[in-house]
Amino acid sequence: MAILLLWLIFFKSHSCENIYKFFEEINENARVFNSIGADIAWQASLDPDKEGLAAISAKYQHKKIAWQHDACRTLKAMQDRRILNSTQERQAYLFCRGPKYYYKEAREMSNTYEELQSIYSNIQVCIPNSEQTTNMTDIETAILNYLSTVKEYLNEEKTEHSSIVAAKMALNVHVDNALLCLKGEEDFEKMMEFSRKPKVLEWLWLVWREKVQGMREPYKKLVNVENKAAWRNGYRDIGAAWREELELPNLREICRQLYRSIKPLYVLLHGVVRFFLRREYGDAVDERGPIPAHLLGDLWSQNWEPLADLILPNPINLDDRIKNLGWSVDDMIKRAEDFYTSLGLPGMTETFWRKSVYTREKHKMARCHGTAADMFKDGDFRLVMPFRC
Repeated sequence: MAILLLWLIFFKSHSCENIYKFFEEINENARVFNSIGADIAWQASLDPDKEGLAAISAKYQHKKIAWQHDACRTLKAMQDRRILNSTQERQAYLFCRGPKYYYKEAREMSNTYEELQSIYSNIQVCIPNSEQTTNMTDIETAILNYLSTVKEYLNEEKTEHSSIVAAKMALNVHVDNALLCLKGEEDFEKMMEFSRKPKVLEWLWLVWREKVQGMREPYKKLVNVENKAAWRNGYRDIGAAWREELELPNLREICRQLYRSIKPLYVLLHGVVRFFLRREYGDAVDERGPIPAHLLGDLWSQNWEPLADLILPNPINLDDRIKNLGWSVDDMIKRAEDFYTSLGLPGMTETFWRKSVYTREKHKMARCHGTAADMFKDGDFRLVMPFRC
C-alpha cells in the first residue's frame, strides 16, 4: 500500500512538471509567433506590395494555425481529465477562445483585408474640365463649376438629386494627371474642413461613399469567413466572440448606462452646434431634426473641431501656432508623449524613436492610415503615421 502511495505521489509530481513545461512552451511559442506576425504586419504597412511578403505571410499562418490547433486539442484533453489547476484553466481558456480558423479561411481573410485596405487607400476622384492645383479655394471653385455643369446637363433649374448624380458621374471620369484629382482620405478630409459651401460638402460626402461602395462585397465575404470560424468554436457569430473578450456579462446594460450618462451633454452640444450651423447655413439645417452629416466639417461627422471658428469667439489655430513655433514631426510626437508621462506612464523607448516612421521620405509606399505596433520584443513599440501623404 505504501509503495502504491509513493508511486502515485511520484506520478502526480512528474505530471505537474510536464504540464508546467507544456505551458512554458506555449508561452514561448506564442511570443515567437506574435513577434513574427507583428514583423510581417509592419512590413506590409510600409510596403504592401513587397516582393515575397505574401508567401512569407502564408507560410507563417499555416504554421501558427497548425500549432495552435494542436496545442488546444492537448489542453482540451487535460481539461477533460481535470488535471489543470485554476490558473492553468484560465490560461487554456484565454489561449483557445475566439474564432477557430482553418488555414484556407485565414488566407482568404488576409487577402480580403488587403483588398479592403487597397480600395480604401487608393480612392481617387478627378474633376472634369479642371486643372491641377493645391489651392483650396481653387479646388472648391472647380467642384462648384463641375456641379453647375451637371445641373445644366440635367436641364433642370432645381433638382434635389443633382449632387447624387454628380457624385455618380465623377466615378466614371478617367484618372488623368492633367486633371485636378482628390487622392485618398487626406485630400477629402482637407476639403471637408476647409469648405463652407453646402453643395461642395454634400458632393464630397457623397462621392467618397460612392467610391468606398467597392468595399461592400469584400466586407460581406470577410464577415462570412469570420462568422464561420466563430460558429466552429461555439459562438453565435463573430460579434459574440469579440464581446466575450471584454468578460462583461452585463455589457449591454453598461453601454445603456454610459449612453444615459452622456446624453444630456450630447443633447446640449447638438443644440449649440445646430444654432451656429443654422446661423451659417439657414434652413439647410432643421430646427429640430438630424443635422446634415456633411455640414459637420468631417468626412465621418465624428470630429467637429473644424467648426470651431463658427462657434468660438476667439478660436486658436493650432496648425498656425505649431508652424510658427517651427516644430518638427518629432516635436509634435514628443509633446504627445509629455501628456502621457504627466499621467505617470513611462516614456517611449529608444527603439520607438529609432524605428517609427513619420514620413514617406524613405518609405514611398507606406500606408497613410496611422498604425501603432507592438513588436512583442522588449521595448519595441513603433508607430507608422506619415504626416504628409
